[in-house]
Amino acid sequence: MPSNLPLVTVVTPTYNSGSTLPATIESVLAQTHSQLEYIIVDGDSTDDTRAIVQPYLSDPRVTFISEPDNGQAHAINKGWRRSNGKLITWLCADDRFLPHTLATGIRVLSNRPEAGWTCGRVRYINREGEPIPFQHRTTPLEYELYRRQEVVIKQPTTLWQRDLLDEFGYLDESLHYALDLEFYLRIGRKYPGHYIDQVLAEATWTRETKTFGGGVSRVREIEQVIRAYGEEQIADSLRVQWTQTHFEESLRQLRRGQPKQGLAALGAAWRFPTHLPKALAKSMLSHTLSERTETQLRRALLR
Repeated sequence: MPSNLPLVTVVTPTYNSGSTLPATIESVLAQTHSQLEYIIVDGDSTDDTRAIVQPYLSDPRVTFISEPDNGQAHAINKGWRRSNGKLITWLCADDRFLPHTLATGIRVLSNRPEAGWTCGRVRYINREGEPIPFQHRTTPLEYELYRRQEVVIKQPTTLWQRDLLDEFGYLDESLHYALDLEFYLRIGRKYPGHYIDQVLAEATWTRETKTFGGGVSRVREIEQVIRAYGEEQIADSLRVQWTQTHFEESLRQLRRGQPKQGLAALGAAWRFPTHLPKALAKSMLSHTLSERTETQLRRALLR
């Protein structure tokens, strides 16, 4: 292999993700790009994470840190501060690279260094690794569209020049759900990024993941970040999520015997009244269909 290939650092934050972590690790170590530094940052898991990682520590590319942390952003930043790569990214413990993920991003950045970073498309999978159909909007990166969340950057496909950390700083550790959104908005004002129109990673979809299970807290944090960057409008898809999550929060509070909180959440659900029918339909389906049935329905409708 040529000695002038750039070193890439991949950080995987993990906490009690033993069931999915092995596939994540294998996908990183199987990269066709040879110059790799892999840092696994564990938040002092109580499952079998340590035993899972142990066999991989004979690989000189792998570093393992296991200690309490203050959340995902803190764990990723911790790994990045110990890194040496010219290029960096992170990969969550339930996602997977494809063999060419890093090599593709590196090739694009070598030809377009002014872009600063790259991203591509993902393929969603279930716990068994089976594909789940989703509709994706594919478009070149446009800052205004992303700021409104009319397009969504798929984090497992991203790769950045390390110099961006020196210029813009690390992830905002006060954020739990929108840490990637805020980071992309911060760097995207100066560096446009480059969209690669091909599948570069697999992301696990279940109703228990942080992305899909964050509820009211998630949509509020996303809007908080969007508004902090000067955007007054949010995408229709986010309005539907806002409506659905607040409606479901209202039901939860009412079941707990908290009528005041329940009515407040219901009032928030009426913020976007034209999106109520779709939001209520999505809520009803998610609470009446199993994940497997929902997947089968997606396959039938999204062929």
